Amino acid sequence: MALREVCADIWVVDHQQKIPVGFVMPARMIVVRLTAGDLWLCSPGPIDDPTAEELAALGPVRYLVGPNRFHHLYLPAAVERFPDAEVLGAPGLAEKRKDVAFSGTLGIASSWGSDLISIPIDGMPGVGEVAFCHRPSGSLLVADLLFNLRQRQGLIASAYCRLTGVHRRVAMSRMFRFAIRDRAACAASCLRLLRSPFDRLVPCHGDVVEEDAKRQVEAALAWIFDGLETPPEPAPAGAPVPEV
Repeated sequence: MALREVCADIWVVDHQQKIPVGFVMPARMIVVRLTAGDLWLCSPGPIDDPTAEELAALGPVRYLVGPNRFHHLYLPAAVERFPDAEVLGAPGLAEKRKDVAFSGTLGIASSWGSDLISIPIDGMPGVGEVAFCHRPSGSLLVADLLFNLRQRQGLIASAYCRLTGVHRRVAMSRMFRFAIRDRAACAASCLRLLRSPFDRLVPCHGDVVEEDAKRQVEAALAWIFDGLETPPEPAPAGAPVPEV
């Protein structure tokens, strides 16, 4: 494992995540250095001593973020390694991981300032996804909302990707779609996401999109707006996080 620079103040650490159905999927931790110099770690993965040393060279780890109810497997180890960091989880994650002492729940408001815009994806309480837009670099950071698995996978993994609709393109998994309980609320969140200032996509699963990211994300999310009687409006900045 080693840090790989994506752009100014954003790095990723890639690893392989074993999926219960019998294959491994590429996954990553996203590292952001905030204007104040602190590090913000989204979806912490396995962090060995050399990786921790690389992080220390960039700045102090101030925030550990669990961006949905599934990206939490390595969070306890990260908390142990960085005991002074604030631990923030997606809605519902604290109830799922009672062994982790969370500092708070992710919402639109944040404690890290204006570098990162938090975008809760409403309408799917079983997932609790929160996406982020890094203003300085114009980068959209997502956990499971969008995949971009372009690299060749094994037979089982390729079959799974085709079945779920994420084979070699920016797309929302069909399994993720099934988790939506309030389509209008989800569409309003996606509209807010599309209106955020990004031209790069950094997913936790798949290749980083450096060009034409906004158009590809718009195409991946277009289906959710089809058939809605009235166009959704995004939640205003500072709106409270809905209870789940």
